[in-house]
Amino acid sequence: MIMNTKIEYNGDLSLYPCPTVLVTSRGEVDNVLTVSWAGIASSHPEYVTIAINTKRFSNSIIRDSMKFCINIPDSSLISQVDYCGTFSGREVDKFSACRFKKTYYKNDYIIIDQCQMHLICSVKSIICLGSHDLFVAEVNHKLIDTSISNIHDDTDPIIYFRPNYYRINKEIIGEYGFTKQPF
Repeated sequence: MIMNTKIEYNGDLSLYPCPTVLVTSRGEVDNVLTVSWAGIASSHPEYVTIAINTKRFSNSIIRDSMKFCINIPDSSLISQVDYCGTFSGREVDKFSACRFKKTYYKNDYIIIDQCQMHLICSVKSIICLGSHDLFVAEVNHKLIDTSISNIHDDTDPIIYFRPNYYRINKEIIGEYGFTKQPF
């Protein structure tokens, strides 16, 4: 039997891949923030989580409104995605700087029109975890662009693995439930 040797890893905490999303929020000013620490928390009912540094401008906006929208960008927006994760909405209007066209959904949420998919979320819980707060939110509505006929073929999401952004290789290597016996 071959045994691999393991050593202690002292680099940044990394899980691969991390989806890269644009989180929009409404407050005294509208804001957009790049988040790569996002995930599905429950499928029935549908819940998602996003982790936002406590010092980020969006953290306080979302805490006050208890609402946000996850906009899922494709690789054509990579420069804007990076910009929104690098600059603060305290100093710059990122919607204008990135030339994002925004639509207000039910008046409380902002949709970035250039994104193909959107999750409209209401915060149900905030867990303080040190440097980041974990926002646990119910997905109230899911919106998808009419140009998408097959979510797997017609989208080109961005993933993040410190310090780089990547595209997803869409090679199918298995299907859920295909394994019928133990190894």
